Amino acid sequence: PRQLVRRGATLLVNISNDGWFGTTAGARQHLAHAVLRAVELGRPLVRVTNSGITALITPYGEVRDVTPLFQTATRHWLLRMPSPPPLTFYARHGDLFAWVCVAVSLGLLAWGKRRTRRA
Repeated sequence: PRQLVRRGATLLVNISNDGWFGTTAGARQHLAHAVLRAVELGRPLVRVTNSGITALITPYGEVRDVTPLFQTATRHWLLRMPSPPPLTFYARHGDLFAWVCVAVSLGLLAWGKRRTRRA
């Protein structure tokens, strides 16, 4: 999805069959992942399922018009799609922030070990 947004995608669509989860937390976890994806890429996301949780998710993580598990429902949404919004940090740089955190953590760990050897 990140590459699609970089190429100009203004709407994300997530289609899923959550029926195999049954009544476990799996369907809600899939919805939570969709919320994260919408926020990290700064795009609205339409999540459509045949038996799970269907919802409209804003670029800010607001979950709107949710359908319950295992309930037949139809939704009609009219989305106004302005020109593509600016790219989020994640859309521009990907996992750079995570790798910087790893490098800083390893550096602090090495520095701490070196300090304890001197003491």
